[in-house]
Amino acid sequence: MTITSHDLPAILAAHKKWLDDPDTGKRADLSRANLSWSNLTGANLTGAILAGAYLYRADLTRADLTRADLTRADLTGADLAGVDLSWSNLTGAKLTGAKLTGAKLTGAILAGADLIVGGNRSDGYAFFAIREPDGLVMIRAGCRYLTISAAIDHWTKTRGDTRLGYESLALVEHLRRMACIAGWIS
Repeated sequence: MTITSHDLPAILAAHKKWLDDPDTGKRADLSRANLSWSNLTGANLTGAILAGAYLYRADLTRADLTRADLTRADLTGADLAGVDLSWSNLTGAKLTGAKLTGAKLTGAILAGADLIVGGNRSDGYAFFAIREPDGLVMIRAGCRYLTISAAIDHWTKTRGDTRLGYESLALVEHLRRMACIAGWIS
């Protein structure tokens, strides 16, 4: 069965019932669904199966994807701002160009994903490393999407000799080292 964004209202309603009472509802199974450009803002997909789903440029802002199975999901360019991905399985997920501002990734499984979580500055600014399809490693922090060297230059120039500057540079260095360990760069 092919699932499209037109099928979502009924699927989400049944999933909400499942979350409230598993005997009356049905767990959302969006495996291999093409949900490109779909608007899932604020949707509660806790425990949903999205393995292999294609969510290119989908708007998932503030969605709850806690414990969702996103194995090999294509989240390229998806807006994941504020999305709760805690304890989700993102094994092999494609996250190139995804917006991750405020996303929660506590306990998320990222094995084989093209994303490394770097941590947060003291002001809550989250840092990530993302591997582009051509192998280039980019640093995502808020609206910034920079190469490692451009990230170092940016935070050196804009934050200089400040606590946030030192924190930013430490997070970029941490991500650079993690990218080396992952075999993304040498």
